[in-house]
Amino acid sequence: MSERSGGLDATVITGARGIGKTVMLGAAEDLARGRGWGVISETATQRLAGRLQEWIPRHAEPMGRVITVDEIHAVNRRELIQIGADLENLANDGQHVALVVAGLPALVDELLSDESAAFLRSADRIVLRNVPVDDVEESFARTFAGGGFETPAKALRQAAEATEGYPYLIQLVGYHLWREAGDGHGLTAATAARAIGRAQARIARTDLT
Repeated sequence: MSERSGGLDATVITGARGIGKTVMLGAAEDLARGRGWGVISETATQRLAGRLQEWIPRHAEPMGRVITVDEIHAVNRRELIQIGADLENLANDGQHVALVVAGLPALVDELLSDESAAFLRSADRIVLRNVPVDDVEESFARTFAGGGFETPAKALRQAAEATEGYPYLIQLVGYHLWREAGDGHGLTAATAARAIGRAQARIARTDLT
């Protein structure tokens, strides 16, 4: 995003819910603003095409425009056809447009198989994956040691393995583990088990499709 030239650049970010796709979009927006690009941040809700048609003229910057769209798999297919046509027209006029979208892997794959998404098929792909369990354990150890807690290896490993490296579960287990340890029980296998149970119960109530 540092070079000025006409054309359409597209990037598709995929990963499980809670893995950091929205954070990646935010980082792309911050980077673009820092380099003088106009930024449009959107979510694939109803009337997305109309909103983009309204916002694009307002964000005309010499370097170009960056458009981010979260939950792209939820986009209306007819609207996506219009969005693709509008962006191609801008690119053909010599304007530089960067489109960065994010969504859930299986649903994005389904979207890309549809003719409405033909303009996205040549996009760069970024796949966000789970965190290695050893790294989760190390992070828990640093966090709890920094908080003044004893950090028994068994409890740390137990908590880390329960997350399976899934970022959302890492957050939940870490949150409940801190609460359990901070209630005067310290960091033990028993407090780890309770924290894991609470985190898994929360996951069970969350729609991660």
